[in-house]
Amino acid sequence: MKKFIKALSISILIIISMGIGVYSGYYKNSIYYAFRDVKDLVYKKPLQGRYTLTSKRILVSNDQLKKIPRNDLFVFMTYGQSHTLNSTRAERMINENVINFFNGKNYIYDDPSLGASGSTSSIWGLVGDKLLNKTKCSKVVFAHGGYGGRTIEKLCKKSNFDYFAQNYIDLKKFYGHVDAILFHQGASNNTNRNRHDEYEKYFHKLISKIDSMDTSARLIMAKSSYNTNFNREQPTIDTALTLKQNKIIKRYTNVFLGPNADSLIDKEHRISQDDIHFSKLGAEKLSTIWTERIIRFFNKNK
Repeated sequence: MKKFIKALSISILIIISMGIGVYSGYYKNSIYYAFRDVKDLVYKKPLQGRYTLTSKRILVSNDQLKKIPRNDLFVFMTYGQSHTLNSTRAERMINENVINFFNGKNYIYDDPSLGASGSTSSIWGLVGDKLLNKTKCSKVVFAHGGYGGRTIEKLCKKSNFDYFAQNYIDLKKFYGHVDAILFHQGASNNTNRNRHDEYEKYFHKLISKIDSMDTSARLIMAKSSYNTNFNREQPTIDTALTLKQNKIIKRYTNVFLGPNADSLIDKEHRISQDDIHFSKLGAEKLSTIWTERIIRFFNKNK
């Protein structure tokens, strides 16, 4: 009888553990992020979880790109959490004039984008297409430095920042300039997900690290706080957090207003699996707003 009870208890524990694992993986709750953080500490690999498969990508001649006049070329670095990465359902045709800079080489931009975490698609290919249509530039270049699920605090940490910084330095060394850092972060600091009491403090730390890397660096910051808190019936916009983001944009002379991502929270704008990441329609609309904000940035900072 004792052996039966012991075996039954073990079986119940295994079933409960598997259930928690499946639930946390699907809903990406605090247990999921705790285990992922442990994994990151163990591996400490800068490309861990990033898309790096270049074998099926079209390489662009470095010499050809270096001949393009600076005024005909937009060069961007992205940083933040999953909304800057391969997490959307964006769809587009490949455009040879949109470039993905990765590991010192240039590739025609395709999804999943190289150097970004995630395995679906990003919005940046769409942004590149729209900038080409709405401006006189001949090429648009993107390099990536962010990672999914990161709070503002974690984006300041060496394990995350160093990868971003090295890619930024390599990008600027190759092209001679970086027009702007496109920054989108906030969902992981939604008060129902993590505290944001010191959001401004950690952003100051982040912008100080960027300034020490490049005093001419400029950052376009999206306003973003929306998070379902893993409960699709009670999605939340954290107005206290977006107010802090507004203060940051007003405070720093090298930080500029990006899109208000919280304006796109209807069900049609987010994928049904998590109600957080952008659907095909959501990615299309977000890329349009990013394009508009980037053009305004250039018009004001010629």
